[in-house]
Amino acid sequence: MPARLKAPQIAALLFFVLPISIAATNAVLAALAVLVLVYQRQFDWTRIRHPAVYALSAYCLVSLATAITGTDPGNSLRLLAKDVHKLWVVCLLLIALDEPPRKGPALFAMSLAIVCVVGLMQPLAHGDSGGFMFRPRGFVHPVTYGEILALGLLGSACMLRFSVPGAARRWALGLIALCSTVLILNQTRGAVLGLVVGFCSLAVIDPKLRRFALWSLPTIAVVALIWE
Repeated sequence: MPARLKAPQIAALLFFVLPISIAATNAVLAALAVLVLVYQRQFDWTRIRHPAVYALSAYCLVSLATAITGTDPGNSLRLLAKDVHKLWVVCLLLIALDEPPRKGPALFAMSLAIVCVVGLMQPLAHGDSGGFMFRPRGFVHPVTYGEILALGLLGSACMLRFSVPGAARRWALGLIALCSTVLILNQTRGAVLGLVVGFCSLAVIDPKLRRFALWSLPTIAVVALIWE
């Protein structure tokens, strides 16, 4: 089936553009959705019975409840679309792909390394602006950039968990060092908090990651204290 033949290539492209541009990411997702709708005659809805879908569904319900009961429901409900978008993306990938693209993590790591280098160069290029340092942002908003860096750190930690070849392990260690440096310069507190919560969640799911928590979480705490 053409959709099955082309979807992995488009999904691999998605991995590459994700750290670079939100607009490009949405364009690739739209292309993948069109491909599935045009070529895939039957949908296996059982694919969306997935823990990630359950977790994101619960997240959307909580987001809806807080939006309705908040001080500005109109604005909160408008932002709710971003949470539903996350759920839609996961469902689309589960329906379109038989398995994740094998080159996806490598493409993501390559793209992430590029935007990290760009982020490191940005404060040097802008210099001291009225006593304030320019926050690295890559090609997106500084907060979004910090979230991407946190995602890269979590992904690198997961790569270290598995018995990956030596080259992949060196890539993961290099990305951890690179993303950590840029995240400190980026100064997105929400991304750091998300990194801590995400890592704790991974450690609960996978006991073998707990040994990394023994040194990584105290290190993050010390850096956060110095940061403040």
